[in-house]
Amino acid sequence: MSVSSVEDPSILRSCIELADFDTVLMPVNPAEPQYLNFIDDLIPFARQKDMGIIAMKVYIRGMASRIPGVGTVEPFYRFALSHPVTTAIIGCDTIAQLEENVR
Repeated sequence: MSVSSVEDPSILRSCIELADFDTVLMPVNPAEPQYLNFIDDLIPFARQKDMGIIAMKVYIRGMASRIPGVGTVEPFYRFALSHPVTTAIIGCDTIAQLEENVR
């Protein structure tokens, strides 16, 4: 059984405190620590509960490719994998991004 919320890490924490879940689906990208900090607030708690952590919104909800000066989305993927995640769900906006994801 999995639990997810992209609104607020405190919502997920409350759910995890109420029930035993196998995994948690949450945003993991460089913007999160600047907004609602899922990474610092929720990952350690989920690990204490021995939960799998599924990273989503790795490419900042599709905005990574639109940031001026960013030529590749690879740093965003590497950022997610630099955290103790079990797996990462990555998307793509173009065929070129799909090909980059495959590499």
